[in-house]
Amino acid sequence: ELASEKPLVKFFPGILKYRFPNRKYIRQLTTTNLLVVHSVSDRVISYQQGLSLIDSYQGKGLVRMITLRQQDHVYNLAPILPELDAMLSLMR
Repeated sequence: ELASEKPLVKFFPGILKYRFPNRKYIRQLTTTNLLVVHSVSDRVISYQQGLSLIDSYQGKGLVRMITLRQQDHVYNLAPILPELDAMLSLMR
């Protein structure tokens, strides 16, 4: 997926040492709640990939997404802790 978004990556396969088949794993969940926290400004992993995780879930648990607006890939979660705590409370 990353190679399709960042064409130069396909020329350096060694960069992608680890694979993260998250959508495959998420499709296997049946009752687990799913919370995705992702930024529309992430320059490493696109926001669309975060949305695709939500779309991949086929289980019966709760699904929630917290969308960050201005943060990049590495982020301090302290400012959204109240929202995160509220979401997690709903999912318990």
